[in-house]
Amino acid sequence: MTDSLTSAPEGSLVALTESGYITSETMVRWGEHFCKYKPQVDPEVPDVLLLDGHSTRVFNTEFLNMMSRNNIEVFALPPHTTHELQPLDKSVFKSLKNN
Repeated sequence: MTDSLTSAPEGSLVALTESGYITSETMVRWGEHFCKYKPQVDPEVPDVLLLDGHSTRVFNTEFLNMMSRNNIEVFALPPHTTHELQPLDKSVFKSLKNN
C-alpha cells in the first residue's frame, strides 16, 4: 500500500478532517490551491467553477470572496441533484454499482 501523500502528483493538495467531510476551512484551503494553479487564459474573461450546492461552498463568504477577487464565477448546482445531472453517474458508474 502506498502512502497517498508521497504518491500524489507534485502540487497536489491533501487535506484530512476529523469528521471525514469537507469543512468551510478546508474549502478555503482548496480555493487558495485552485487559484494558485489554475491557468490564466484571458484576464478579461472570468473563469467558471461549477460546484455542488453543499453549504461549505455556497454559504462560505470567505471562499466566494476569494473566487471573486481571482475573477472566478462560481455556479452551484441545486443540492441533492448532482447524481441526476452528471451523465457518468447515470450511465457508466450506475451499471458498475448494480453488479
